Amino acid sequence: MYVTDLGMVEYDRAWELQRLIREKKITSEFPDFIIFLEHYPVITIGRNGAPSNILGDPDELSKSGIAVRRVDRGGDVTYHGPGQLVCYPVIDVRLRRFSVVGYVAGLEEVMIRTLEDVGVKAFRDPGGRRGVWCNKGKIGSVGISLKRWVSNHGFALNYNLNKAHVEKIVPCGLRGERMISVVDVLGKIIEREDLVSRAVVRFADVFNVEMVWHDASELLSFLNVKEDYYRS
Repeated sequence: MYVTDLGMVEYDRAWELQRLIREKKITSEFPDFIIFLEHYPVITIGRNGAPSNILGDPDELSKSGIAVRRVDRGGDVTYHGPGQLVCYPVIDVRLRRFSVVGYVAGLEEVMIRTLEDVGVKAFRDPGGRRGVWCNKGKIGSVGISLKRWVSNHGFALNYNLNKAHVEKIVPCGLRGERMISVVDVLGKIIEREDLVSRAVVRFADVFNVEMVWHDASELLSFLNVKEDYYRS
């Protein structure tokens, strides 16, 4: 699998990029890509999401610089923003011989092992809720969509989120749940580059694949889009 890091990308443009790659994969021989990035503040509502899980009116959110989008992934409401490492694998799940449940569990395992590498003990919810928890609260979210067995969306791992922004939602529709970051557990900031490199290694471990770094500009060139479009 190829892996690339796009840095900070506006949500709509990253979503479009995923769709472009997926259509390329469906209609032609195009490699699997794992995309790491971060988003400007945005609240997304999944297919099963309830708008009532967004706290605060649209004007308030807009003044706080938070966009709202309804998207095609599974799950409820979540928040993306600076201080959160997002991973979007655009891969052929069936060709890789992953079951859907196994694939989602694998994304959770990548987060668990990455967190363990930086000193945070994380785990799945015994009750079967999707995502990753530690003793202080929920620290990672997961949600995917599939079209012709090619995946979009993925996981989001909190390492230094804006707490005021996170409080604008009921995370994943879980009343009383607290979203926390690595910095809340360790009391220190983990460098993003360190987190990315560890996550890449753990992705290779969990899914038993070779990860090959690919320059972001080459990926965008393959898709016939200008790099500046994704650098808003």
